[in-house]
Amino acid sequence: MKPKPRYKPGDFLRNTHLWARNIPPYPVENVFWDDSWQCYIYGFPGVPIMIEEHMLELTDAKNP
Repeated sequence: MKPKPRYKPGDFLRNTHLWARNIPPYPVENVFWDDSWQCYIYGFPGVPIMIEEHMLELTDAKNP
């Protein structure tokens, strides 16, 4: 059985990758389980890549 996702659509998350340190937080657009990575993957509006759950942190941002 897979765990519940840590975040939900609408939550503002910051990407914790070093290359993304200057990118403002964005709201989650979609969430899905990736069997090959065994983790949740998150999508953001206008961002062409999906980010793994362990590389994200919740922020209190209301606007990107």
